[in-house]
Amino acid sequence: MAKRTEYQKQADKRTKDALRLRARFDGRIRKAAQQLITAAAGALDARNRLNRINQLYGVDISTETLLAHSVRTGDLGGQLATLLGESTPGEEVQLFNPTPDGNGGVVLALEAVFGEVLTPQASPLGPGPLVPAAPALTLTSFTHSYSAPYDNITLQVASPVPTDMGYDLSFDVPGSYQYPNLALNNAITLSLSPVMPGQVVTMTAVAASGARLTHTFTVGQEPEI
Repeated sequence: MAKRTEYQKQADKRTKDALRLRARFDGRIRKAAQQLITAAAGALDARNRLNRINQLYGVDISTETLLAHSVRTGDLGGQLATLLGESTPGEEVQLFNPTPDGNGGVVLALEAVFGEVLTPQASPLGPGPLVPAAPALTLTSFTHSYSAPYDNITLQVASPVPTDMGYDLSFDVPGSYQYPNLALNNAITLSLSPVMPGQVVTMTAVAASGARLTHTFTVGQEPEI
């Protein structure tokens, strides 16, 4: 059996890592979906109880919040239950076939999409061109203020890459906030909710060129920028 080249080893590692990531977040989606189904059922129970209280005691208490109402009337719980029933954990098992050798057996350049740190790398065949480090976006301004349950944020991002026109922004808070294709060099205002004072939040911005930045801040504390 022919010995695998570095190119083939790199391809197999990237594939296995990506499949593990797929499985991990599939599991998280399933868990979150089941939690929402359970929460929607609980909200419906609360609504039924409050309806009965209104009938028994001649009062007029709101039976559900706007969010719970939207989830119920949109049948999100039912839709998620259907989707969960249509698939099972561990489906689409990947059967590995030998990776065809390519690139002369030499590893490809590191890429941020694989979570690889872009640093200068020497070729196994000897000195070669350096792999440039990924450029970094600049957080030119950042302010935020807390007003329960919101953290109101204004920020501006710039890129050193002339071809970059926009960027994607995300926050690691419950709800997986995603803000795609925001304009570079423009002040952006948004609100995170629900958050609490003292909560540590990390935001990540990524442009099309791969230029990125991460910025961590604490809700209720003055920003450093």
